[in-house]
Amino acid sequence: MQTVTRSRTVLNETPALAPDGQPYRLLTLRNS
Repeated sequence: MQTVTRSRTVLNETPALAPDGQPYRLLTLRNS
């Protein structure tokens, strides 16, 4: 559940990277 919440936060913070896919995933890993 926590992972989903974090993903949603990242999407809200960086909506431009969300559609890309790769950069969005990298950001999530970096945050972790």
